[in-house]
Amino acid sequence: MPPPPRNARLALLPALALLLSSCGSRGTILVYLDEAFAAARPDLARELEAGPGPFSGYRVETLRLKLSESPGAALEALDSLRADGGKPVALVASPLLAAALPGPWRLPGTEESSIGELLLLAPEWRGGAAGPELGQASPSGRGPSFARAASDPRPAYAAAGAAAGAYIASLGSRGGAPSGAILFREAPSRPRAALEAFASAFEGASGGLRPLVRELPPSEEADSEAEAAVRELLEADIRFLFVALGEGRSAAIRAAARPGLALGADDPGPEDRPGLAFRLRPDDRGIAASLWSALPGAGNGPRKEDIGSRIEAAAGARNPEARAFSPFLRGLGGS
Repeated sequence: MPPPPRNARLALLPALALLLSSCGSRGTILVYLDEAFAAARPDLARELEAGPGPFSGYRVETLRLKLSESPGAALEALDSLRADGGKPVALVASPLLAAALPGPWRLPGTEESSIGELLLLAPEWRGGAAGPELGQASPSGRGPSFARAASDPRPAYAAAGAAAGAYIASLGSRGGAPSGAILFREAPSRPRAALEAFASAFEGASGGLRPLVRELPPSEEADSEAEAAVRELLEADIRFLFVALGEGRSAAIRAAARPGLALGADDPGPEDRPGLAFRLRPDDRGIAASLWSALPGAGNGPRKEDIGSRIEAAAGARNPEARAFSPFLRGLGGS
């Protein structure tokens, strides 16, 4: 389709200028993240700091707090914005910061909010009472409303377990008794329910085989303990390993790289992992969209608070194990 005539384009400029000048008329969204959260979840941090889009009517102001800084620095920035005549509407606060801000989202009761009447938007919030329902006043009547959105890994773990179980069953049909395994460390974003979902789905798809499960506790020696756990698992005839560790994940993936072993991982990081058959990632865009849907003027339709993780099959698998595993993952809804 040819572009519109030059005169028509010129006629659109005043309307576009008016539209752009209206951005921010609804007020300001403050996105305050601590540096540890931004480092652990860089894609989510970028989604949040980009805001709901230039045509939403909101402007966005961002702040990255160093771990050495007091959460009071966020309140000082908020006070400064108000003193300059700003119109803050919502505060997006990472879990560490949100937990440090007094308010009814920490404990039920009448604790007065330290952020006034702002809407608190909490990505990956999991601790304590969830606070008042979205759009309602706090129990004290003095605080903000509250909205959260957090990753829910259980459906993706179940899908990964089913794919792994079916894969192992196909290998067993050729003779021998191969098995699969999961290397797991519990965390707020990786609850025991996710491990149970993986193991149950694996058993169902494999015809009754149970995966080998090796759980690791929190440790300051995460890399060395992960490598030792992989070596221990490799003493058995395993043909599939799912790495779900957090700290020590990269060391485990390196230690497990060997012919004949298909690898999957719960791996939100930006690193390229050429040896993996698939990886699970949190839906960072979905988390941000869920929070933006709580903003004033976004409508009153239902919103999700628990956002399922995504399964990403290896693009152009670089080893035969990943290529052999790929059909089982596609058959179960892998992306």
